[in-house]
Amino acid sequence: MASDSERLSAFIRAAKDRGADDAFVVAMLRENGWSERRIYAAFSSYYEEVLGQPVPSRGAGIEYARDAFMYLIAFIALGSWTVAVGSLFYALIDRWFPSSLDSSYLFTSLRGQVAGQLATIIVAFPIFMLVSRALSREVQRRPEAADSGVRKWLTYLALVIAAVVLAAGASTRLGQPKQLVTLSGEALLDRAIRTDRQAGCAPLIVVLGANQAEILAEIQLDDALPVINDRWREGIASSIRLGVRTLELVAKDAEGVLLMTCDQPAVTARYLNLLMLRQEVKASRYAGRNGVPAYFPRKYFEDLVALVGDAGA
Repeated sequence: MASDSERLSAFIRAAKDRGADDAFVVAMLRENGWSERRIYAAFSSYYEEVLGQPVPSRGAGIEYARDAFMYLIAFIALGSWTVAVGSLFYALIDRWFPSSLDSSYLFTSLRGQVAGQLATIIVAFPIFMLVSRALSREVQRRPEAADSGVRKWLTYLALVIAAVVLAAGASTRLGQPKQLVTLSGEALLDRAIRTDRQAGCAPLIVVLGANQAEILAEIQLDDALPVINDRWREGIASSIRLGVRTLELVAKDAEGVLLMTCDQPAVTARYLNLLMLRQEVKASRYAGRNGVPAYFPRKYFEDLVALVGDAGA
């Protein structure tokens, strides 16, 4: 009987032989309980065998505890400062425009009400500046520190990333709306929207076209925004254009967009997070071709709204 390592290596080899994307395979294996250490060890063995040379080592790991601690301090300090500034303005607004239904401000002085916020502002921002300067010097001295996983995750958490679910097709070959096909009691479109939410995407834009009335009657969109593509017959590019244009109207501060369809039930929130993590163009790859899910930073929005035909992004 094959060992766990042999089964893992055989699976990765079979997936790569069929053109599967590395990030998708990693996310799927993690979702099924494999640790990252074992997954990447198996990938290292695979590529060493394929390339005929060992994976180069950079020596000591770059994820130092000190780096993680410094980035966390900077993030917490900036967050505390932002909350304190907001609270201070709310307190001042309450004083300048008092409510006739709330007389509590009469019994507290303005100084006592804003003392905590002022103290936080005075302390937190200098800490943030000092730590940020120290981190910048460290990156200049040791460039690999810019690859810190903590740094990337904290940057990612602070961004607004939207998702556009492309669900306007007529499902002609299937004979019924694939958006409403159920898997484990859940419609495929419901599953796609739920996965986007779990990945932290907001806002969620769902592009519908064919069978729109039937789909809207069955799907619980909740906070997802449906838009109707009357030109869905032109191909998927028309849905991408409409989705991105809608995004530019409802979320002007969005730093990027995740494009996906509803007929990929194996896609997980963890996989989507991996696509978005580096904040650069990243597409899935299968059968030797790039495809969705795919992530695009804001600077590519103009390119997306210029797409035509059925070629996609």
